[in-house]
Amino acid sequence: MKTQQFKQLLKRYLDESASKAERYIVDIWYHSFDRDHSGIVPGIENSSIEYETGQRILSKIQTSNHRKGWYSWQTLRVACSILLISTVSLFFLLKPKDHSGQTAVIFKTLPGQTKKILLRDSSVVWLNANSTLEIAASYSEKNRSVKLSGEAYFEVTHDPQKPFFVAAGPLTTKVLGTTFNVRAYPASRFSKITLLTGKVWVTVKAPGKRTGGVILTPNQTLQYDLLSHHAKTQNKESSIDQKAWTTGKLIFDDTSMDEVKEILKESYGLNMQVISKKLNSRRISGEFRLDDQPEYIIKTLCKLIHAKYTINGKTIYIQSK
Repeated sequence: MKTQQFKQLLKRYLDESASKAERYIVDIWYHSFDRDHSGIVPGIENSSIEYETGQRILSKIQTSNHRKGWYSWQTLRVACSILLISTVSLFFLLKPKDHSGQTAVIFKTLPGQTKKILLRDSSVVWLNANSTLEIAASYSEKNRSVKLSGEAYFEVTHDPQKPFFVAAGPLTTKVLGTTFNVRAYPASRFSKITLLTGKVWVTVKAPGKRTGGVILTPNQTLQYDLLSHHAKTQNKESSIDQKAWTTGKLIFDDTSMDEVKEILKESYGLNMQVISKKLNSRRISGEFRLDDQPEYIIKTLCKLIHAKYTINGKTIYIQSK
């Protein structure tokens, strides 16, 4: 969405001429900011115009949600700055129409970026690197449905009257209120859904058929092979490592080499090429920080599998010693 378009949208919001879908877009954009926004819009000075405009936006959102004291002055400055400064880049886009014919909100992250998104019903979504989340304009009014490409961790507010649906490729997850992680990158052969708490119902729509569904209980993972169209469930003692990336950790727990390649590509934009075929069967265990230098991670991984590496730009070549 271009900055000028968004400025016009905010103007309609303040003039009370915005449609219900447009009001929702402003609400979800405003709610998505964390409490600490220092540095999001650098170089913007306080002004009475910013303060007045911010107060008007805040007043309308508080009135519609009956939730006072939620936003900080930093958040007001962000809202006003985007309204007044035409050079600010927005972190979400508008898609002309969703499946219901209404405007949808789309959040995107780049490699190495994560984003915390607060939905209208107080559910929280952590969007991992190089991922896209599409939220229907009718979210929470008629249904609670989102569409994911990439990886996200969900903390869903319980509402037995409105189940929460996540569509990710051929997988659709239905929940009432729970915490779970979905990994479904388009370039990956495998899609995974891991349940941490509660219970979810997963259906798979394979070419020419649709499964009856699988119920997952805590610490279970459903893995779907997009090539063979085969789904299987796995049990673990704990699935807490599945949400480690939301706290800045990178954990490999008996992880296949193919998945290690995918994670390094999504997190750092690196293309890892394993030259020695026998290394492709190795599995990796280890813990890092997402802000660790990529070469440090590569060097450590090579020590674990007794390999050596060379770097050419964004491509890492791994081979046996």
